[in-house]
Amino acid sequence: MATKLITTTGDIALKHTPASQHPALVYLAGLGERSRRPMRHALDVIAGLLTDGQADALTMPWTAIRFQHMALVRSRLAEHYKPASANRMLAALRGVLRAAWCLGEMDTDT
Repeated sequence: MATKLITTTGDIALKHTPASQHPALVYLAGLGERSRRPMRHALDVIAGLLTDGQADALTMPWTAIRFQHMALVRSRLAEHYKPASANRMLAALRGVLRAAWCLGEMDTDT
């Protein structure tokens, strides 16, 4: 059953995804051991920003992210974090979206 979240960026529905098809888990599994924890934290922060704190890296529906969500994330990260930290978080987000594309969950236009 999906829970619908209303945020400033529109509706984002939470869903359950098998681990082998979960973009965040696939992305994190491809990282080195020392990188997993900080990148997982970055994804938790981004998921929280997009859902007003109601989702984390594992419950966030990453494939629902669109241009307006990216714009919101960029602006909020720039407001609250140093450039290096914001860039690291954006790199984590790009990695998850790339994994979603490789899994066939997103198309190139998205």
